[in-house]
Amino acid sequence: MALFKERLKELRLERGLTQEQLAEQMDIPASSIRRLEVSDSIPRRERLLSFSTFFGESIDYLMGNTNERQRDKKEENNFTPTEEELSRERTEYVIRELVKKYNIDLTNPQDIETLEDMIKIVHRNSQK
Repeated sequence: MALFKERLKELRLERGLTQEQLAEQMDIPASSIRRLEVSDSIPRRERLLSFSTFFGESIDYLMGNTNERQRDKKEENNFTPTEEELSRERTEYVIRELVKKYNIDLTNPQDIETLEDMIKIVHRNSQK
C-alpha cells in the first residue's frame, strides 16, 4: 500500500496544483507540504482531517490503509435515472416549450386550461 507522502503528491497532482498552490488553498506553509511529500512523517490529526476534507478522500486512503477511493464509491452510488424520472424531465421540458412557443400566460386561467389540454394530448400520444 502507498504511504501518506505518495498519496498526498498523487492527489495534489490530480488536481493540477503545485505545492505552493495547495499550501495556499489549505492555509498552511508550503514548507509543510514539501516536507510531507518527501519524508515519512505523518501530519497531526487535525491536518490529516483537513487533507481528507480538501481532497474528498478517507483518512484510510490518505494513510495507505486502503486503495478504495471515495471517488470510486461516489461513481458506484451515481444512479442512472429511472424511466419515471426521465419521463418527468421530458414532461417538464415539453411544458416549458409549449409555454414558450404558444406564449401561454400562466396567470390566465383560460391559458392554463389550454396548456392542460395540450399536456393531455402529448401524454396520450406518448402512450401510443
